[in-house]
Amino acid sequence: MKKTEFLLSILLLIILFSCGKDEDPITIPEPQLSSKSEISKLVLEQNNLEYLTSISGNEIQVNEKLPYGTESIQIKSIEVSDKSAANVKAGDFFNISSGNFKINVTAENGNSKEYTVNITFEERKFEVTIFEPLMVSKSYTTPTYVHYMPWFESPEFAEFPNTERGNWGIHWTMSTKDPSNVDANGKREIAAHYYPLIGPYDNGEPHYLEYAVTCIKLAGLDGILIDNPGITEVYDARLLQEHTEAIIPWLKKAGLKFGLVYEDAALKNAEEQGVITDKVLEGKRVLSYMQDNYFDTDDYVNINNRPLLLNFAPQGIFTASEWESIFSDITPKPLFVTLPYTINNYNLNDVGAGEFGWVGESVNNDFNTYCQNSNFSLCIGGAIPGFNDFYMEGGWGDGFTYYDDMGGLLFEQSLQQVKTNDIDLLQIITWNDWGEGTIIEPSEEFGYSRLETLQNFLGVQYSENELELPVKLYQKRKEYKGKIFENQVLDQVFYYLVSLQIEEAKKLLDEI
Repeated sequence: MKKTEFLLSILLLIILFSCGKDEDPITIPEPQLSSKSEISKLVLEQNNLEYLTSISGNEIQVNEKLPYGTESIQIKSIEVSDKSAANVKAGDFFNISSGNFKINVTAENGNSKEYTVNITFEERKFEVTIFEPLMVSKSYTTPTYVHYMPWFESPEFAEFPNTERGNWGIHWTMSTKDPSNVDANGKREIAAHYYPLIGPYDNGEPHYLEYAVTCIKLAGLDGILIDNPGITEVYDARLLQEHTEAIIPWLKKAGLKFGLVYEDAALKNAEEQGVITDKVLEGKRVLSYMQDNYFDTDDYVNINNRPLLLNFAPQGIFTASEWESIFSDITPKPLFVTLPYTINNYNLNDVGAGEFGWVGESVNNDFNTYCQNSNFSLCIGGAIPGFNDFYMEGGWGDGFTYYDDMGGLLFEQSLQQVKTNDIDLLQIITWNDWGEGTIIEPSEEFGYSRLETLQNFLGVQYSENELELPVKLYQKRKEYKGKIFENQVLDQVFYYLVSLQIEEAKKLLDEI
């Protein structure tokens, strides 16, 4: 018998002998299986670059940012617990468009653990090229500006809002409306008969200012005349002043000029409320500020090397001697232009350089004829698309004379009549007085038609096709709020528009 067979026989006898006894059988313990399912190290690779990771619990963070637009990444190496296995291996690729991917590790005993590998990306960059603004070519050579109201506020940007009406400014609410109320079509309740094409806005919002100056430029206008109460802090004067200064840098970027239409009623109101004690002294302070901050700049409207200053009335200072005192420290002395028929009515011949037509004077030719026959140094004509104020409905008095726009005919007539007169400057009334309905700013009711009428009159080559680009720019700013790359692209759109690279601007807007 072979040795191996002998030993097996002996073992079998032992087993049989043991089974025959009453003693308990020998229990062999089950072996303990490992429960560890840990990833101890993970190294990734993309384009031959190695990316190390940090592991915390179930989260794995790639230590470095990957290039923007990276779609996949490869596992270079992975180390897991002894006697466990991962569902991935070196060389595997993963789609990372979502910013992460999963790895499962299963222990020897069947327990598993899921890890999330988190990836961050470098910011997408767009190099913006700043172009200098170009002048819009036009055939009408008389300088043409549009009257601009800086007094609108929205909750996001409001500084002095109407807290009883959703934090919207009083010029959107008046006393009866609340723009926080939105109808089924998404339209807000505002104190106006017409509705902005971009919706109610804030004059201090940078994106609004960008849209406004670009639209004004493409309309063929030379700039704006800003309704301004100066630095006298009464009522909402601080708001108007801050919004005045907010738009000036944008005008410069767009190659547009600005002038001021001084509301000297602020002096009267401040004196009545005890804010000031001397209107003339305060007027001197206001004019000194204007000279230091506006008059001496290249962007301010100057005629024959003198700054242009329109005055809405006068309403607070009525004598030539008082105005002379206010202007006494200003060099050169402004070209002071007041409302119609005020120079003779208030004996302002010694200080007044001329007059400017307003609403009523813009519906016929009487004022233009009178102004020229008066031998003023300066005659500023006006053109108006219509007048339809909301004051009665808004609880702000009985309102004023209604002027029907006649389907656009009134604007055409008021523009054409200035051509028959030797005016020095034309003021369009207005860009955005929604409360009085004199707006040429794009609206839901009129679209771009009023601006197109103006373009045709000025002899500008552009039309609605170009005017809609600033509106799209504004809408894209809202859509991509907070997104760096997209807003850099939109910055480029702006610079294309103000440098009249229209096709390039349109292409970027269509692509984004």
